Amino acid sequence: MGLGKNFSISRFLIIGISLFLSKLMLLLSAYLLSPTEYNLFNKYYYTAALVITFGILGFDYAFSREDISPFKILLFVVLQVSLFAFILSFFDDYRNTLLFSASVFIYAVFIVFSNILAFRILFDGEYISYFFIYLSYSLLHIILIMAIPSQDYVLFFPFTGLLWAAIVLYISRRYLIIKGNGIKRFYKLAMSGFIINSSLSLGIVFIKYVVNNFFPAETANAFTFSWGIAAPVYYIGSLIEKYIYSLDSEKSPGQTRKSFYLLLVLTASYGLLMVFI
Repeated sequence: MGLGKNFSISRFLIIGISLFLSKLMLLLSAYLLSPTEYNLFNKYYYTAALVITFGILGFDYAFSREDISPFKILLFVVLQVSLFAFILSFFDDYRNTLLFSASVFIYAVFIVFSNILAFRILFDGEYISYFFIYLSYSLLHIILIMAIPSQDYVLFFPFTGLLWAAIVLYISRRYLIIKGNGIKRFYKLAMSGFIINSSLSLGIVFIKYVVNNFFPAETANAFTFSWGIAAPVYYIGSLIEKYIYSLDSEKSPGQTRKSFYLLLVLTASYGLLMVFI
């Protein structure tokens, strides 16, 4: 079944649901938490998200095109996250305790490494496995949100990252035997992927980080919730991108134009929906 030759509606929908699941907890947090707890969660989450955006550095894109040992990638991730977390510490006055810093660091490392492996799974066309990976991500983060009112909520961030990494590693365990030494080419691809794919994401995450850490809670909550309503316009583009990545190289070129048309239709439809609502 498809909209055109080789266009898979089932693949498109499953990837779309996976993307929705990866963001579901951000929507639910506004309803499950009090205003104070919601602001606290966003401070932690978007601090970690900023570190994650720099920490991934296009490694997901590079690993899909260059075989290299995942253990080396993990080392690269630790170094990259450490570097940016250190730089961020000079600007982040917000309760920058050792426990907070360690929690964000551990969470970011596990999330970055897991996202790299998940992207490789998607790139290899295994979108069903990709769906289950982000289903587990969503469920674990919903549990994390429920833990925010407790006094030990800081500890739930690294444990959430650790548990998700364990699930992703089990699903992608065949990649653990990959060997490769093309570090120079890997970093070259990573930088290209970061510049092309992460520029917009970096700007959005940075704004959310600043608003949630340095603005009054009421303003920060209103901004973050409003963005959550408008975000689907941005995620529609991400959905099209991930659908194309999931195709093999022979099908991908022929799908780009159809996907672009679909992107225009979906974006216009959602925009009109927001206007009438």
